[in-house]
Amino acid sequence: LGAMLRTASAAGVDALVTVGPEPDPHNPNVSRASTGALFDVPLAVSQWDELEPWLQARGIRAVGASPEVTVPMWETDLNGALALVVGAEDIGLTARAREVADEMVLIPQRPGSVDSLNVSVAAGILLYEALRQRRK
Repeated sequence: LGAMLRTASAAGVDALVTVGPEPDPHNPNVSRASTGALFDVPLAVSQWDELEPWLQARGIRAVGASPEVTVPMWETDLNGALALVVGAEDIGLTARAREVADEMVLIPQRPGSVDSLNVSVAAGILLYEALRQRRK
C-alpha cells in the first residue's frame, strides 16, 4: 500500500481507496513505505456496498485488471473519471470487485513468464497508461 501511495502521488491521482480489512492503512509499514505520500494522497477505507453507489452517483467508471481477460489496457479508454481496481496478487480481484467493475482489462505479459504482478506494480502500470492516454 505504501508503494501504491507513492505511485499515486507521482501520477497525481485524486484519492486511493482500500476495500475491506486488508491492507491496513494504519500499519506503520504503510506510512514508512509511502515515504510521505500518505500525507499527499487522500486515503479512504470502504466496502463495495458503500463504494459502488458512491462511484455510480459521481459517474466514475470502475476498470478492473485481470490476467483472465483478453482486452489489453491500451485498447480501453482510460480517460475521464476513473477508478482503477486491482486485487491481491495471490487471488486477484474478488467476485464482488468484478461485479463492480464496468470494464476489465489485461496487463499483457510475455507468455510463459510469471503468473502475476505485484499489486503496486500493476496499479502503477495502469495509472501511467491512463496518463499516457490523457496526454494524447
